[in-house]
Amino acid sequence: MEPLKRARQDWQKEARERHILDSAAALFTASGRLPAMSEVAERAGLAKGTLYLYFRGREALWLELLNGCFERWVAAISETLTDAAAIDGAAVARAIIDSAGVDPMLIPLSTYNATLIEPNAGPVEAERFKATTADLIGALGRFLAPRLGLAEADATRRVLLSYAMLLGLWQVATPVPPIRDPEERLASPGFWTLDWKREAALGLTALWTAPAH
Repeated sequence: MEPLKRARQDWQKEARERHILDSAAALFTASGRLPAMSEVAERAGLAKGTLYLYFRGREALWLELLNGCFERWVAAISETLTDAAAIDGAAVARAIIDSAGVDPMLIPLSTYNATLIEPNAGPVEAERFKATTADLIGALGRFLAPRLGLAEADATRRVLLSYAMLLGLWQVATPVPPIRDPEERLASPGFWTLDWKREAALGLTALWTAPAH
């Protein structure tokens, strides 16, 4: 790949950052693991040192990528429910599950966050990520509260619980190899064959149709 020219203008820097994030996303989607900065640099056609001009480290890069996943998830939920003729708890549950599929990285990347990404990120990056995602969850709570007759704090709590439920069920239903192999999963009893979307639909419907607190 021909080396990319130095980004000088603001729009060029923004485009370069987006290119780095897209390269990291492609590697993660293909392998299901967090690649090294050297791999991201090679994929992006950049020197490894150039990546550190945009991100303080690998964890900062992944937090930025995960933040984008959250933004798309919240936007998709809001867009779906804005266009709906009527909103009830069941409709919210469906929108939350369906919107999680808009960005297939959201849940898999989130599974790395608590154990690998945030613990190794600097305090500045970790606090910024927490603040940004809290704003997104709060915004969705404010959007849903009046439509469902809930207090804003109650709606926001349910959004956070919804995310936790999706993440937990996906992790249980997506075990590590070799159980992940389709034939092994069919032969394995119990939670290895869990239909996490079905269980999520049941759990989220119960959560969002529960009486207001």
